[in-house]
Amino acid sequence: MPRLSVRTDRIDSVTFVAAVIESDTPRLVRLETRFDGTVWPPRSNGAVADGWDADGVTLEIEAGATAVGFATPAVTSDRPLEVAHSEPQGTPPDGIERWIERIEARTEAAEALAAAADVPTATEAIDDIGGLGAVETLAGELARDRRVAAELSIVPDELCERLEDVEIPATTLATLAGADRS
Repeated sequence: MPRLSVRTDRIDSVTFVAAVIESDTPRLVRLETRFDGTVWPPRSNGAVADGWDADGVTLEIEAGATAVGFATPAVTSDRPLEVAHSEPQGTPPDGIERWIERIEARTEAAEALAAAADVPTATEAIDDIGGLGAVETLAGELARDRRVAAELSIVPDELCERLEDVEIPATTLATLAGADRS
């Protein structure tokens, strides 16, 4: 995950925002402002620099440090800029894509289980995974996936968020599945 440091200087009625984004790998990064107000992005020969819009900038960064700056008439907070999204760029090492696909498949299975709101849906979701034992195995695999994904910059942020958001209600599912078979 990229690291962002930001400094602001208020001079007369303009706030100058200087940021440095650091990453261990090349990434596509979206930086967004955290204040209400106009953004004056950098310009070259009168044209707005590539990647800028009213809310921030999207950049392709290399490994290392990348500087970003803009101005605004707004008085900003201590953290006027945040990393809204980032994803790895380039070709991942051999096997990584398949590994990420397996994490996505486990996440999708867990999301289906978590969404089961009635006995027939819960029973079907449990059967699709391979029974209650497989549900418990899946819960353990997801816990491991969360730990590993949080440490690796090659896992897409969106997948990390989905992993954090999904919870398998194993006890509830076991109760629902047992009620349907009674």
